Amino acid sequence: MKYTEFYPPTGKTIKNIDIQTMHKYIVENFKEYWSDGQGAEIHYFEDDFSATLSVSVNLNYGFYLNYSNSNIDEAEKLSLSDINRIEDIIESTDGLEVSSGLFIPPVSAWEAIRTFLEKGKPSQKIQWIEPDNLPENSRFY
Repeated sequence: MKYTEFYPPTGKTIKNIDIQTMHKYIVENFKEYWSDGQGAEIHYFEDDFSATLSVSVNLNYGFYLNYSNSNIDEAEKLSLSDINRIEDIIESTDGLEVSSGLFIPPVSAWEAIRTFLEKGKPSQKIQWIEPDNLPENSRFY
C-alpha cells in the first residue's frame, strides 16, 4: 500500500497530504509558509520501497531538494538550477550552507514535489545532480 508522510516546517506530520494543499505551500503561499526558518521532509512508502525528499528553502532563490531512496544501487540526487552558480554558497532558512545553483524556483520545485508525492521518484521535469559530480568548492549540506 502506498502512502506519504509530510514533516512540515511547523505543526504535526501530515499523512497523505493532498496535492492542492501542497501546491498552496509550495507555490501560492511560498514566502508566508516557509519564512519561519525551518525545512521539511517528505517520505514515500510503497511495498518494500521507500524514498525521502528533503526540502530546504532560501526565500530569494527558492527550494533545494535532496532525493534519496531505499534502492542501494541508486545514488542520492540534488536539485540543480545553474551549474555556473555552484560555487556561490548561500544559507537556507534552516541554516544549511548550500550552493545557490542547487536552488530551484517554486514552480519547478512544485513539479518535482508533485512527482515525488505521486510516484516516489525524482521528476524528469527538473535537472538533478549527484553529490559525487559536484565541484570541490560546492556545498550541499
